[in-house]
Amino acid sequence: VALCLGGYAERGLRIVGWMSVRGFVPCAATYRQLTRSLCAEGEVRTAWATHLDAGVKLGGAYKLDKATSSALIASLCRASVVSLEPQNALVMCGRAIGVFSDAATFGVAKEGDFVATQSSGSTSRRQPIRPAQTETETDASSANAKDSAKSATPADQILTPAAARALVTSAARCSDLKFALSMYRSAGGKKAL
Repeated sequence: VALCLGGYAERGLRIVGWMSVRGFVPCAATYRQLTRSLCAEGEVRTAWATHLDAGVKLGGAYKLDKATSSALIASLCRASVVSLEPQNALVMCGRAIGVFSDAATFGVAKEGDFVATQSSGSTSRRQPIRPAQTETETDASSANAKDSAKSATPADQILTPAAARALVTSAARCSDLKFALSMYRSAGGKKAL
């Protein structure tokens, strides 16, 4: 986490890789800070891969907090706007909607939430509870995201106002008007916008 706060996200990523090779799993707070730092550096694909890796290794115990979900969604939305290929723009927008849908469905973590470690022999590992979202499942999750704007977790608890605007704008540009309007019309969406 200290490397990421100091602007050395690539070194932090390297250390997380070394930990994985040796059988250790970083806590959720480490993955959240690493994802935020990678987003701040413009490394959207690496941030997405880190997010998926955390979901696989930590399972259902991994939740994004408001700062991380906002950074990841805003980065994915920016990537969908600057993408030269329309298919890549749709994929990035679908991923952003999927991240929002997961946060709306499963809730967001409070900053400082850590995951309890289950020891199995000489190494320390966390048991996954729910599988992470893969790239092929992104389209299915964006289809389920249509109803997520009406979920239990309001949009203003998941996203900062800037990230909420970026998500609504990106969804509208990618012809997902139903999601954009449902988020805009929701009570949490109106607060965030």
